[in-house]
Amino acid sequence: MRFALILRSGLQCWKSCMALMMKFCKRLKARWMSLQVELQGSYTIERFHRLNDYSQRVSGKRIVLISLLTPLPCIALSILKEVPPLKPTEAGVLGNWVFFIRAWIVSAFVGGSIPVMVHQDVPRLTMTAPQIVSVALLAGGIAMLFIGVACALTVFPWPFGVLIVGVPMMCVEAFCHLRLADHQLRGDSALWADVKRVLASTQCFLSLPFIYPLYIYGFVSLSGTGQVLFVIVLPIMKLFAKNWMNFTLSGRDDIKPEMIVFVVEVFNSLYISSALQNTSSWASTATVMGSD
Repeated sequence: MRFALILRSGLQCWKSCMALMMKFCKRLKARWMSLQVELQGSYTIERFHRLNDYSQRVSGKRIVLISLLTPLPCIALSILKEVPPLKPTEAGVLGNWVFFIRAWIVSAFVGGSIPVMVHQDVPRLTMTAPQIVSVALLAGGIAMLFIGVACALTVFPWPFGVLIVGVPMMCVEAFCHLRLADHQLRGDSALWADVKRVLASTQCFLSLPFIYPLYIYGFVSLSGTGQVLFVIVLPIMKLFAKNWMNFTLSGRDDIKPEMIVFVVEVFNSLYISSALQNTSSWASTATVMGSD
């Protein structure tokens, strides 16, 4: 009789534990699924109508040409920036003035793309092409002046200089563009709210070039088991970035897929390839590929 009572109590305890475990697993699954950006959001009917109209108006040949020709300006810029000959680093800052001119032009292209993206998302924010070009050249020039002085006072080339130069450039860009658009923002509070929302998503875009190189630096500094364990941080960073973008793009489901793909997925792929090139063992390589 006592044995039966003990057995019954044990079974009840087991059932309670299993029920709690199942409840915990369901909550954990629900939480995990809520973090999967791919399972959230939807396209609007208007977007499908626009896609249908576009597919009816544009021929297949034009779409193929657009797909093939769109990357050419970026490829041409990447090739042209490698054409000017550079002197050895021992020549110092003044001897490598070509390096800074080249970096200034590239920085201006990058800086000019930011207000273009903002304007595409907020069409009511009007900015002329001369304004965008002038501000981009000014911001790139001030950024190069900053990095040049820093290199002259310390060492050339400056470690992580490509990343650090983005801070003064973006500060100058933001200040100039806000001053130029001040009359529009003062008269339209809704426009200012839209701009702040776009800038919030831009912060993620500008943060990834800082975060990923620091991760690669930590990754290559380790070896063996430490490197394998450090790989786990990579998908966590990707998940965090995707949810950050998803949060800042709340209510704009139509542009979420391309923004997340081109901002998060592309950066992640680039730095995964860099991590694969610097793995110290087959286990690290397999872990990097498996985590992705």
